[in-house]
Formats: sequence, structure tokens, C-alpha cells
Amino acid sequence: MFFLVLFVAAAFLAGAFFLRRLLPQYATAIQRSWLVRVSLFAFCGLLLLGLVLVPLPNKHRLVALVPIFFLITAFVRIFKSGKARVRAGEHSAPDVERMKRMN
Repeated sequence: MFFLVLFVAAAFLAGAFFLRRLLPQYATAIQRSWLVRVSLFAFCGLLLLGLVLVPLPNKHRLVALVPIFFLITAFVRIFKSGKARVRAGEHSAPDVERMKRMN
């Protein structure tokens, strides 16, 4: 149990250091909030992954890694497209009149 607490503390400190190093690269508040949200989601996801995989025996860990791999690749694609949208500045409100004409 002590090693689990030590692992969580080390992961939190590493994430905080990484976030502090990346934060000056993002200029606007929207970009910074996106970075903080992604960092928190990644930390919680990795913590959950670690807590799920610890009690499983070896064969079950290998079987559990297959869907986890697909989930991670899907989330990476989602986060990359979100990062591109935030950097491009496409976070404005949708054009409601254009949407009405298309319908």
C-alpha cells in the first residue's frame, strides 16, 4: 500500500512539473484551460489504469491491455484535434442562421 501512495505522489509531482513547464507556451486563457483539463484527465486516467491493473493476475493484465490500448489511441486523437481547434481559434460560437438554412 505504501508503494501505491508513493507512486501516486510521484505521478502527481511529475505531472505538476510537466504542466508548469508547458504552461508558458500557451498564450491565451482558453489554451491554458485546455492544457489544464487535458492534464487532469490524463492524470486521473493513468491513476485509474494503475488501480485497475494492480489487482489483476498476469494473464488478465495482458488481456486488459488490448482495449486499454484502443481507448488511449482514441483519446489521443480526440485531444490532438482539440488542440488543433484551440490553437486555430475555432472556438467561436456557431453560425445559427447558416445552420437553419442548411436544414
